[in-house]
Amino acid sequence: MKYIITIVFIMMITVPVSAKEWGRKNYDLGIFFLEKGNYESALHNFQKALKLNPDNPLYLHQLGKTYIQLKKYSKALSNLEEALYQSYEYPVPKAFLWEIKHDIAYTFFLQKKYTKASKMFISISKQDPSNILTKYYAGVSLFECGYYKQALPYLLDITNQKLAISGEASYYAGICLQKAGQKKEAIEKMVYAKKHAVEQNLVNNSEQQLNQIYRKKSSTINAFNASLKIGYLYKNMVVLDAVHDDKMRDETDFALECFASVNRKFFLTDQMSFIAGFNQYQLWHNDNKDFDISGSIINASTVFQQGLYTLCFNYLPTWYQVADKKYLMIHQLKSQLIRRMNTNIKIKLSYNYNSNNHYQNNDKDGHSQGLNVMTIYKDDQKKLFGCVSVINEKNAHPDYNFLRLDFYSGFSINTLKNIELSLSGKYTIKNFENISYIDSQKRKDSKYIASVSFSRKYLSGKCTATLKYDYANNDSNFSQYEYLKKDVVFSIRINI
Repeated sequence: MKYIITIVFIMMITVPVSAKEWGRKNYDLGIFFLEKGNYESALHNFQKALKLNPDNPLYLHQLGKTYIQLKKYSKALSNLEEALYQSYEYPVPKAFLWEIKHDIAYTFFLQKKYTKASKMFISISKQDPSNILTKYYAGVSLFECGYYKQALPYLLDITNQKLAISGEASYYAGICLQKAGQKKEAIEKMVYAKKHAVEQNLVNNSEQQLNQIYRKKSSTINAFNASLKIGYLYKNMVVLDAVHDDKMRDETDFALECFASVNRKFFLTDQMSFIAGFNQYQLWHNDNKDFDISGSIINASTVFQQGLYTLCFNYLPTWYQVADKKYLMIHQLKSQLIRRMNTNIKIKLSYNYNSNNHYQNNDKDGHSQGLNVMTIYKDDQKKLFGCVSVINEKNAHPDYNFLRLDFYSGFSINTLKNIELSLSGKYTIKNFENISYIDSQKRKDSKYIASVSFSRKYLSGKCTATLKYDYANNDSNFSQYEYLKKDVVFSIRINI
């Protein structure tokens, strides 16, 4: 049918005979090379055909399809959109217009612009309901946007017809059904996908999803994880910043750092889970024993997930000791809303409330409130994030009241030999509320923090070795609070 449309369409285009003949010869050669997978030769011939007949929508269309194969998506879109524009200048068959629109939508899909792709695929599907491929990509695009309910009718229509792509459609339909809480129907689709999907990664994913469904039982414990991290640090100076204190000493030192974590996850329903855990942090210095820190943290979290949204509530009571003496008790309440924009991007909005009890300085007793907005991009090779937060702290003595603004960003990327490179930077502005009696001015701090690390996983990801360098420069209009801190740490993390 596609070839009949093409022949009829060529006959309808009116151009000078010589130009048409030469353009047609190059076009035919381009088709030949395109079908053989020789995309550079196809590109060359389609470009020659367009020099002789620059407004020919058929030639523009095939050039756009060639650029798709070459993964030059911007050039593909440019030519496909021009082909669509020129098509309106000729009395072309509707099927030819739908084919161009499909390829434009498919290019958006390959660029992971799933919102644009889904809108176009849905529009074409309404005009051409018999086009199974368009219907499939409409469903998958909606799925990638997180619109599982809207994606399901398109995918189920394909699975019910037992077509060549029904295995692939069954995989995505199975996840949509699982999100809707229809476990029995989800299992049926995943079993079919496991047997009939052509793409091996979807076969493997179907098996994983089936195992996950079988394991997940309402009101039962089905997830446990534990980790242990041990690191050895070199410090050019010691600072009690881990317990929110400005106390410092300008002496180099080495330290041993340990962090242990144990968590269990309880699945209450398909959309709701509860996490209970305990974390222990220890920092022992070689020389400056009065800066040794011990921290114990209890984690109680409830997580609700519905479609694109995840809502989390956390209670984190934390006890700190410094030099084996009670130092600080924090009751932290945290609520977090996560919006999944697409497969790679999500946005987090969180609110924190802390109640602070300082055992050694009652003037610092008080509370703080914080708002945080973070955007995260993540794919198989890299992760990028940016964050802005504001914290307002009120204490028993107004000298310790402050407003803090944080800007935080960074990225990580997998490099050669599976080594992950991570870079991050943070800039903090901290303005105190009260005027000092001694200096007759309000304290103002600005802090620059930079980190770079190299890490590699071993034993199938159960063990991670990391080498990290931290730099922190705190500027203040009160000289006693200025410092330049540099830490180097090598650590091993083991996950159970």
